[in-house]
Amino acid sequence: MMTHILQVRRRLYPDKTDELFEAIHSLATTYGDEGKYAAAEPLAQEALGIARRLHGDDHPDTLKVLRALVVNQPLEERFRPSREVASRGAGRRQANSGRGQSAHTDRHE
Repeated sequence: MMTHILQVRRRLYPDKTDELFEAIHSLATTYGDEGKYAAAEPLAQEALGIARRLHGDDHPDTLKVLRALVVNQPLEERFRPSREVASRGAGRRQANSGRGQSAHTDRHE
């Protein structure tokens, strides 16, 4: 039903108006709520582009789409950068501790 509404609004409002923004954002939010992140993200990106063009970066509509993009992003993807940094740090600690043990062992032999 919502996809049909979006199709109708795309025909009625080809100039990327607030009405089209609302339809796209609503469908993206619904998909996100249902866990259909792959379907939600391109719609949210499109809604974000429309909101930015119509209202700028600091407008409430723009900010609500940005929030939805973060909230609807799967937890795995949301924390991937943190996990990558932690993994690199752990790898460095292991490498440094390995070097420290060798140096320590070499000094006492």
